[in-house]
Amino acid sequence: MLKNKTIENFKQKRANELMEIQSQISWKWIEAKIEQALKAVIKRKKAGRNIW
Repeated sequence: MLKNKTIENFKQKRANELMEIQSQISWKWIEAKIEQALKAVIKRKKAGRNIW
């Protein structure tokens, strides 16, 4: 029982570390895009139909 709890704690700690690293990577990517013009396709529904 204690072994399972230790494994789960390790998994959670590792997941938290990976999420922090991913957050830093994403923030750097977003900062690099500031003041750039980007092309985008905007999709929305109107009266049940897809509009492009």
